[in-house]
Amino acid sequence: MIGAPDELRQLFDRLFIATPHAAALRRECFIGIRAGGDRLALRLSELAGLEKRCRVVPLPGCDPALLGLAGIRRRLVPVYDLAALLGCEGTAGNDWRWVGLCWSAGLLLGLAFDMQEDFIQTASTDAQAIVGNGPAREHIHEIMSVSGKAGQVQGVVSVASILAAITQRARGAAAREETGKHGA
Repeated sequence: MIGAPDELRQLFDRLFIATPHAAALRRECFIGIRAGGDRLALRLSELAGLEKRCRVVPLPGCDPALLGLAGIRRRLVPVYDLAALLGCEGTAGNDWRWVGLCWSAGLLLGLAFDMQEDFIQTASTDAQAIVGNGPAREHIHEIMSVSGKAGQVQGVVSVASILAAITQRARGAAAREETGKHGA
């Protein structure tokens, strides 16, 4: 029994020296946004940058979610209405103020949204997967509670899922156009 206090002291000291769980140490950064009136979040790691409202030239006869082309960073960038891609009731239309830039297969794309509300830094474990989110929110795979904002929960938009949907829409449009050429 004489060694017991020494063992307890060593155990106590080891608890303070031990590093916290690795997942709790990882931090993720998000920007809180509004798209079509919905409060959402985008992972900064999925974005190549943010641009304030820029001039977008509409393209006739295109996908309704495609707002048009913008000259950003010396490139022609297709800009899509994020609210329309998400199926939100109120799409951005001409009221969008921000463009989140992202890369898809070597092409820079823009996702237009209404407002950038805040910068969120949180533990990587704070975003929780959604099970059975349905087709209305097929591009929102996680939700998270925002610290310091009582009861505020934001859907985390999967930029990868949005980019895959844009690619699929473009392929479908190209196939319809090709079919139209051969059917005429």
